[in-house]
Amino acid sequence: MSTFFKPIFILVLLFSTTLLMAQDALVMVKSAETGKWGYSNLLGEFVIAPEHKTAFQFSESGYAVIKVKKQLMIIDRTGNHVLPESESVRFFGSGGGFGAVEFNDGLLVAGEREKRGFINASGEFLVEPQYESCTPFNNGFAAARKGEDWYVIDKDGNSNLVKGAIKGIKPFSEGLAPFHEVSKNAGFVDTKGEIVIRAKFGSVGYFKNGLAWARDLESNLLGFINKNGDWEIEPKFEKVNDFDEISGLARVRMNAVYRYVDKEGNLLDQKDSEVFGKFYDGLAKGRKNDKLGFYDASMSWKIEPKYDAVRDFKNGYAAVKIGDLWGIIDASGKMIVKPKFAGIKDVIVFK
Repeated sequence: MSTFFKPIFILVLLFSTTLLMAQDALVMVKSAETGKWGYSNLLGEFVIAPEHKTAFQFSESGYAVIKVKKQLMIIDRTGNHVLPESESVRFFGSGGGFGAVEFNDGLLVAGEREKRGFINASGEFLVEPQYESCTPFNNGFAAARKGEDWYVIDKDGNSNLVKGAIKGIKPFSEGLAPFHEVSKNAGFVDTKGEIVIRAKFGSVGYFKNGLAWARDLESNLLGFINKNGDWEIEPKFEKVNDFDEISGLARVRMNAVYRYVDKEGNLLDQKDSEVFGKFYDGLAKGRKNDKLGFYDASMSWKIEPKYDAVRDFKNGYAAVKIGDLWGIIDASGKMIVKPKFAGIKDVIVFK
């Protein structure tokens, strides 16, 4: 390739890469002009016009739920109406039916007034409505309640009864789901509905990087267990969060001071921040001189604190606020979308 064409080739490549990124991701944003929600690409352009008072985030499979004239409607990533609610089929949030009405693992909670199942974006019931409550699907499995009984279900509608005095089950993570008994003690079930870690803890979190936090019944302190239910990091913390998969760190509180712990139990301190965020995507939000930024696992500022507000990183992007308006930065701190929106959610990258 000649020297003359190299700069042109690089510019075309950069433009094509940026355009591809813009097409493969959407973020739910509130227009500063209309005060309503729409969806923007990573060029800051509205792909779906901001004309909705009620809307929910896209799933990675490319579908979202909006409200149109008091009726919920499934849309695709171009804004086309795919499927409306009907008198016989209603859309619900996970759990008891409240909260965000969103697709998870390509499925949406739907059903009649009293019974819930799961539909795909075409409106086909992959799990018939027969449950009173259900968790979102994660990697092909969910938990659902029928009467007093809890079941683990797959996307074909197959179900396995979880035996025991089960009071509730939370979503799956890394093939295990937290449950608690009538006694309120907590443990974990697997995708076959078998109790693999008995309810011997006061409460538990989700497995991340092979570890989950748990509360010791005797001391009432928190530590981290492995998938055998054994302590990997002894219970000595007052508060904890799940491990971040990229940094390998979890935020903990010990003697009223927030610190971070790695999977080996080593403690790290952040001494240059006024607040101590949880790690997401390898970065945690911090504050210095009343401005917010992000630091990495070395406790060094990766993105200098200069923003008035921030959202945590997800999928390699974070929302940041300057003055009254929100924009988007990437993990290097580069401003991808200049602040122009009145509100913003997470960037969703399509699979």
